[in-house]
Amino acid sequence: MPANSLHLVAACLAMVLLTFVVSARMLQSRVREMRAKRIDAQAVSTSVAMAQRLADVRAADNFRNIFEISASFALLVGMWLAFWLSMRAAAAAA
Repeated sequence: MPANSLHLVAACLAMVLLTFVVSARMLQSRVREMRAKRIDAQAVSTSVAMAQRLADVRAADNFRNIFEISASFALLVGMWLAFWLSMRAAAAAA
């Protein structure tokens, strides 16, 4: 595997780590706000109810953006690696 591939895999892992960090921050901020406002978890069981009841939705917006970007990036890296491996197999067969 060339060095460029290792860098791409490392970037994917960094995106996954960042997604977990933002999700932990989102959980922390939502639990804190729900405790402060004494909101029952069943009262915010849907995303619509959550948006209506909670004021601080910045972490949720960041999580949504990071998750979409990291999923797209991982898909592109996977496609690139599959293409690279198929080209390498074709070159070895020739």
